[in-house]
Amino acid sequence: MKRGFLLLLSLLFFIGVNAQAKIEFEEIVHDFGTFSEEETFVNCSFKFKNTGTSPLVIIKAKATCGCTVPSYPKAPIAPGESGVIDVKYSAIGRPGAFNKSVKITTNGTPAETNLVIKGNVIGFSDNLEYKYYINGLKLKQVSFDMGKIIKGEKKELMFDTWNSTDRPLTISITNASDYMKVEALPLKLAPGKRGKIKVTYDTKICNDWGKQIDEFLISSERPESRTMNKKITITSNIVEDFSKQGSKRPKVEIENVLINLGEINSISPTEYEVKLKNSGNGNLIIRKVSSSAQTIKASISQTEIKPNGVATLTISLNPTKSKSRIVNETITIITNDSQRSEIEVQVTASLK
Repeated sequence: MKRGFLLLLSLLFFIGVNAQAKIEFEEIVHDFGTFSEEETFVNCSFKFKNTGTSPLVIIKAKATCGCTVPSYPKAPIAPGESGVIDVKYSAIGRPGAFNKSVKITTNGTPAETNLVIKGNVIGFSDNLEYKYYINGLKLKQVSFDMGKIIKGEKKELMFDTWNSTDRPLTISITNASDYMKVEALPLKLAPGKRGKIKVTYDTKICNDWGKQIDEFLISSERPESRTMNKKITITSNIVEDFSKQGSKRPKVEIENVLINLGEINSISPTEYEVKLKNSGNGNLIIRKVSSSAQTIKASISQTEIKPNGVATLTISLNPTKSKSRIVNETITIITNDSQRSEIEVQVTASLK
């Protein structure tokens, strides 16, 4: 009796040990061939069967990159039953040949199987235009010139964006100045969709004249990815509205625009004076005086010069700020003279 019981127990143990799930696929490689990026997504199904003697469990399915998304049955597959593993590939923003794998892990044999998808994506012609990438958000350019803007007026600039991914992108703008309003239209850009960035430049708020360089950051955030940003540069030129001057107009005259200070000591600061005269019949207003480097500073004795009046432009050279033995810098003077609204004074010297 005891011997029979032990024999039965051994038989049950043998059956339990040898009962095992087994997964068999009809194919493990799928070739999509050549297709257009305009299709955005392609799908395929890998059919399998449990040819083992116990329930089959798909533990996980892991792709080699986020562009490939597998889905698989979560319930156990009984012996003799079949199932399907679906794999979706995103072609958006990925022109060219691809070869991706999905690792299938099960409780049976084999424990791991690599499924492979491959193909060739013919890209959008837009890919040649949209050269700049911000975490899937693409731009055609990152530097824009708004040209001349009359002081007191607003000017708008619009440029294109493109979500080249298979996931929504959230766009944000930072570091824009008070006088430059920047908007992402829309803030959340759907996969494969186009959008706009709208820049509104308000010169009434901007307390400056002449050529301007402004910068801001565009940030792009998508699910399961870190946020990226890129600097956008906007250039402009804020000019006078000369149509409001009437018959009384100023006329600026400057005695010298090419100043050679010669050979100077590399330690001691040097100053030079230039006279500006208003030979017109209206008041001459000096809107701005600026220099191209810290080596040179410039100041004007008065910012409003009456007809026949004279002002002094003082140029200061600090040789300790120079990175070279040769100084060659520019001073820019912005005025309300319609014929000469911008004057450039070239300052040269050699340091000993």
